[in-house]
Amino acid sequence: LLTIEGIRLQRHYSMWWETITMQNFLLTIMRHQVFPV
Repeated sequence: LLTIEGIRLQRHYSMWWETITMQNFLLTIMRHQVFPV
């Protein structure tokens, strides 16, 4: 059952997940620039 709260919660976690993924992505790029693999 999809409620407004459920959609709001899903959207919140989606943004949170994208932020974590982006930080990991940037960290990986920086790591590869310092230590080229």
